[in-house]
Amino acid sequence: MQLRDILKRSENQLLYHRLMTIIDESASSYLRGLGKNDFYHSKEIEKILNRLIPNNIKTNEDYFTHGEIFLLLIAVYLHDIGRKTTECYHALESYNEIRNNYVAYKLTKFEGDAVAQICAAHARESDYPISSCDSNYGISELCPSRPMNLQILGALLRLADELDNAYPRTKGILGQDQHVRKVIRDINPRFEHGIIEIQSSPESSDDYKHLDELVKFTQTRLDETISYIKLAGLNYYLIRHVPSKLGNIEFPAYISENKQHQLWNQIQQLNEQQRPLKEWLAPLHMLTEIDPDDDDAIYMLGIIYTEVDDMENAIKYLKKIVRYSINDELVKKAIEKLQNIIN
Repeated sequence: MQLRDILKRSENQLLYHRLMTIIDESASSYLRGLGKNDFYHSKEIEKILNRLIPNNIKTNEDYFTHGEIFLLLIAVYLHDIGRKTTECYHALESYNEIRNNYVAYKLTKFEGDAVAQICAAHARESDYPISSCDSNYGISELCPSRPMNLQILGALLRLADELDNAYPRTKGILGQDQHVRKVIRDINPRFEHGIIEIQSSPESSDDYKHLDELVKFTQTRLDETISYIKLAGLNYYLIRHVPSKLGNIEFPAYISENKQHQLWNQIQQLNEQQRPLKEWLAPLHMLTEIDPDDDDAIYMLGIIYTEVDDMENAIKYLKKIVRYSINDELVKKAIEKLQNIIN
């Protein structure tokens, strides 16, 4: 179910029709000429929000009233409007533009103020902290049941905006054909695990390097939003790069930059063997209560053997982050085998 469908199915469809009018104007006017930040960028953000938020939360008015859904979706389609000018940082320019010209965007004064705050929240945290948004903002006609928490809506916009990094954002956009986005296939939220996957098909060690940087930055943006989105029943805590085949080789998840280059160089020298790197993680199957196909567990052990040199610290760290019972001796054997293969 899409967020906009909730407005469409309500008894009073006025908010839905107002939303669609603004979306149409965004496509034909507001967002024309903005390149990678154009109307299609906003459409992708709306899709990401629909995937981030499960249906049972979308339809629960304790989390999202119709007024809040309306404001959030309007902000999705107006958040980059400030890119039309260059007077200041675009997110803050969007804030000023919407507050000063709310009538041009078919909003009331109060709606314009609320949308402006939500749009500003997609800025860098240092430029506009999410806490700067009003957490108790009432508009009686728009949301008669209770005041609205604009901090939650601003946090959701910041997160979804940052997640729009898949290949469609490069299509037909000048200067984007070499961006790492070209190898990102999909953004896949796994609500039940609290994980957001960045699924990709990298073609070189440089792709892995840039993906690593992108994952780390996106994790920073998620960290900035965690305390707010939890209030909406969303418990995402981790951005994870899902490994993908590189020729006939399969990398483990999220290995460090130095290890990426080391492994890549080794692969270049081992073409005759073409041994999948996934086999390097075979000892993981010895760990008790871990499914051999559990990619979460593979991700965790991947961190251990690439980032932690000391065996005892590796086991201690593994116990902190894995939600399974583990056997110290089996972990030692697993890591020893991995180290022997790597060395």
